[in-house]
Amino acid sequence: MGTLGSQSYPGAELDLFAEAVRWKAYFGDFLKPYLGKRVLEVGAGLGATTAVLCSGSEEEWWCLEPDAALLAQVETKIQRGDLPACCRPVRGVLADLPPLPQFDTILYIDVLEHIEDDRAELEAAAMRLQPRGHLIVLAPAFPALYSPFDRAIGHYRRYTRATLRALTPAQTRLLQLGYLD
Repeated sequence: MGTLGSQSYPGAELDLFAEAVRWKAYFGDFLKPYLGKRVLEVGAGLGATTAVLCSGSEEEWWCLEPDAALLAQVETKIQRGDLPACCRPVRGVLADLPPLPQFDTILYIDVLEHIEDDRAELEAAAMRLQPRGHLIVLAPAFPALYSPFDRAIGHYRRYTRATLRALTPAQTRLLQLGYLD
């Protein structure tokens, strides 16, 4: 596996958002039907979303995270049994991964807005999907709401349905697109 040098996450809100378990369960109900046996969670952060979405019945759940301190918390949660044993912490970004394996599901939960070249990222992610796999994006909406808070935690943008639709990789088929709340 490739690793990143000293990339660290600029935000301090992850601890607070980790407590939003009802919110995560709410959106998780929409996502769970699309989760396969081999899942790649890009930007796993503290593992809070992993804890809600990963049932433990998956063959592998890769927790990809470029921030070493955040990934260490994921590792600790796996060791304590707070995350299922199928979880595999991996330091880096999508481009650091080897071309194989391919995944049934790739998740970007509140992550795509942190990636400068979101189009290239989704194209690369689509290439790592198994046939009939699912690429799932949950991202903040409405560019007019972009604020100093967004900037402070490393967001490049917010999205509309149209801007996300325009990013859909050509080799994929859009199944659902909408606003969650």
